[in-house]
Amino acid sequence: MVRTFVASCGIALAMGALPLSATAQTVAFWNFNDLSPGLATPFTQSKSGVLAAFSTVGNPPSAFAVGLSFFQTLSGNVLFSADGLSNNLGIGFSSPLDSISVGFALNTQVTSTFFTVNTFLGLAPVSTFQATGVLASSGFVEGTFSARGPTFDRVIIASLAADLAIDNLSVRTVVPEPRAVLLIAAGLGAAGALARRRRGVA
Repeated sequence: MVRTFVASCGIALAMGALPLSATAQTVAFWNFNDLSPGLATPFTQSKSGVLAAFSTVGNPPSAFAVGLSFFQTLSGNVLFSADGLSNNLGIGFSSPLDSISVGFALNTQVTSTFFTVNTFLGLAPVSTFQATGVLASSGFVEGTFSARGPTFDRVIIASLAADLAIDNLSVRTVVPEPRAVLLIAAGLGAAGALARRRRGVA
């Protein structure tokens, strides 16, 4: 019995000593350059197997649209709000995520104006992140927001600026691997094999 327990624990510990590989991850990236200018929310687009659903939160669905950038740090097409009605952009993702990065521009010259990202898992709030930018030569406050945190699958991007734009949206998916289950199964299997061997010897 003692030898069985020690052997099974030894196998489990050996497996536990293997290099950690707790997640299988994919990075998905949106820069809106393959979308037609004028396309307005709501719309969906898939990148690297991750479907993103873009929508306006709390105001008419046409508040955000794809358009050509006239900012310093954002190039090509951007997704922007230019009607002053809403700066709340919702993005739902088809996979759970653990990180997000996005470039932004705010229609303000006040560099203390926050660019806010609220994350959710389903309907449950997860985290609130805030970032500020710098006044660029374009006359807008521009910057890059990046955050890692608890798992989420939806974000609401907001600002008190008159309008905002985003570009170069990048997220990383997380698919947990049941390594703990594999360890338990291996230990139990080893214990059973040793127990059968002892009975055979007896």
